Amino acid sequence: MPPEQLAIELLEEYFDDCDDAERLEALIQSGEMKTYPLEQVCNELAGLGAIEDGE
Repeated sequence: MPPEQLAIELLEEYFDDCDDAERLEALIQSGEMKTYPLEQVCNELAGLGAIEDGE
């Protein structure tokens, strides 16, 4: 792929990611998308690890 084409594709992907981030932020701010505290996620993942380890 020519470098110019790669640069164009990377820029398009970047702008798509920015649009996705803005959409997700709006959903979170409006309360339409639930979020979870990091501590809760870590605790649940740690619990899954204990299950997988046979504890």
